[in-house]
Amino acid sequence: MSANDPNIDLVTKNDVLQSILPEFIKIVRKILPEELPLNMYVYNVEYTEGACKRLIGTLYMSNFRLVFAPDDETDENNSISSGNKYIGDYDIPLASIYKINVAPVNSRIGFKSFLNENQLQSETRTFTIITRDFRNITFTKCSVTKSNTATIKQPEISVTKMEKYIDALKFHSRFQSREQLYLYTALQQSSTKRFSPKYNRGYILSSMGSSPLLDHDTTDYDLNNDEYIKSYMTFDDWRDELYEANEQQWIVDQKKFDEESTIKSEGPYVRLIYSKDNDGSGDLIWHWTHTSQIENNSNNRRQVQTQKYMLITVPGIGETTSSVEPLRRVTTDTNLVPTSDYLYEQPFQRYNLSKFPCNLKRLQASYEKLIEICVIAPDDDDDKWLTKLNTCKWLKFVSKALHGAASLAKLLDFTNIELVGSDTDNSCLMSSLVQILLRPKCRTIKGFCELIVREWLIRGHKFLERCGQILFDGNGNPVQESPVFLLFLDCVHQLIVQNPFSFEFTDYLLLEFYRNVCYCYHHTFVFNDVLERLQIIHNYPKNMFVLSSFDFSKYLDPEICRLLKNDASIFNLQTSSSSSSSNEKLKSRIEATVIYPTSSSSSSPQYPNRTVYYLETPKSRISILDIPITNAPGTLNPEQYEYDNIESPQIFPDDLHVDWRTFNLVLWSKCYCRYDQNYIPTLLERQLSSDINCLKQNIENICIQSRRQILLDTFQHVGHANSWYPQTLVTRV
Repeated sequence: MSANDPNIDLVTKNDVLQSILPEFIKIVRKILPEELPLNMYVYNVEYTEGACKRLIGTLYMSNFRLVFAPDDETDENNSISSGNKYIGDYDIPLASIYKINVAPVNSRIGFKSFLNENQLQSETRTFTIITRDFRNITFTKCSVTKSNTATIKQPEISVTKMEKYIDALKFHSRFQSREQLYLYTALQQSSTKRFSPKYNRGYILSSMGSSPLLDHDTTDYDLNNDEYIKSYMTFDDWRDELYEANEQQWIVDQKKFDEESTIKSEGPYVRLIYSKDNDGSGDLIWHWTHTSQIENNSNNRRQVQTQKYMLITVPGIGETTSSVEPLRRVTTDTNLVPTSDYLYEQPFQRYNLSKFPCNLKRLQASYEKLIEICVIAPDDDDDKWLTKLNTCKWLKFVSKALHGAASLAKLLDFTNIELVGSDTDNSCLMSSLVQILLRPKCRTIKGFCELIVREWLIRGHKFLERCGQILFDGNGNPVQESPVFLLFLDCVHQLIVQNPFSFEFTDYLLLEFYRNVCYCYHHTFVFNDVLERLQIIHNYPKNMFVLSSFDFSKYLDPEICRLLKNDASIFNLQTSSSSSSSNEKLKSRIEATVIYPTSSSSSSPQYPNRTVYYLETPKSRISILDIPITNAPGTLNPEQYEYDNIESPQIFPDDLHVDWRTFNLVLWSKCYCRYDQNYIPTLLERQLSSDINCLKQNIENICIQSRRQILLDTFQHVGHANSWYPQTLVTRV
């Protein structure tokens, strides 16, 4: 059978399904919806990964993952503990495979058998898998066959089961388009059998006598204690964002929303209040409005009104070709060089990000070198390892990204800033970093997750293409792989290392996000744009449960969930203040009439009998800030914060220090060097986290509330949920 056959050994017949699926279910931790095993398995395979102990077991494969089932498990292999409820320690999701290296066949002809005239021949087949989450796994299979002496000179070429497995693995791990990915396939298959009990997964499992497993799976539908993360697909989410920024120049564009206050078209979803439909300003992307926080040490002061400055993106503009300072632009095409611009008589400083911190091809070349360096443990006498790391320039790009973000964040105290040149890549990177520096909320778990939704998911960052999980886009063009999101996570990791008490989360949260991007079994990072997500939501089968990357307790073990939160964070001391501030926001809201774009008689989803929603009273524009007189000594000059002039380190709100000098950056060993067991969650670290959690529960006297289950046969309202639950349409957005 040819490996190019897309249906190679796929389980499609009921008799084969009944024979393979029960064994497969016993092996995997938890089977995913519509996950089916392939009729492909190899016994007596040797498994080797990093410094782990070698194991002997059986290789299986499904339409989602490669599964290795060891014959005898050992407790010594703690370095590959996944802590995932669905993905086992030895599982490899097919979407995460970066490269498959197949070693040449090692054949040996032995002596003749004393019992017959046959001759023994052994063949060793070895292949190595390198994954995008920096794993290096080697599988070895040694088979012994007999051949007749008369045919030794001209042996018959036979395809072994190991070779057949390798061919199938090569095919199923290289996705030509997104429709071949597991989640897309599962949604399509589930939609064709919608509401049909014959194809219901619970029915299949129960028919096999696996009722305990069925009961275990229904716990997926229980409500959890994970925080609700805004989807930014509703009118209220964007309205609250503008209110938090105290922004009066931008409003939510009601034409982009339907009668139920849900988006119905592409963004952006906020617009300037004095913009018109045909002036082109409707495409401007608003990120944040920053209230200037200029400090001074001068005794000569005057009272002036506080200033607010905007951070926006102007889409559709490529690399700058202005004739201003042409020589400088040629020599510094990868640095932040400002140009002046005006929008509605307001001055802006424009920064082109087409090649900052680098272009996509350079970043991809650096990533490929980083994988080659980090997936293999260096020898003790390898004195060139640091030289190789420096050659790949990954830390250089991390340094430039932090450098540029610090410069832009400081300049927002003096001027409006617009970003151009990279609408869904470098612009997402820089706008996210700037907000982390200026907004302490973005350093909390909830705020950081919502930042990813707002600046990456809604903006349309192409995760599948940039992570190289598909070869061609929707138009059939080859994709450009470039791990911009990984660069962003590494920058945040550097900030966590430099400010261990300023973030509510640890770098374990960053690791889980990157693995979710690589594995492609959550709905969070799979879709390229908001319209595609909206289309899937409308056609989504109601009998299927799809995980969200933000519902950590759904797919991670409790001990891993506790590691995501930084118990020493300053945010743990601000619970009471945050609750009081939220009460003040509620008091400042007033009720007003809303006119929906399609019909003035449309009813609000919250109030069926009238067309109302909640508006906030704008904060007072009269806000006084003491700043030094212009000609006074010690006056701040915005030029000192330009990219070429700003000095490291810099300090931002809540005493956040940022140092982008390369010699002060740290290689993210937990992510890149998986072979190093010193960077895995040790038993002591997990026990300490568990003890802290128990102590916090005792101090706060929190009672564990019983969880109610969602009935799968009726439509039932759920307060909030990030994952997509069966029969609950309210959780789709």
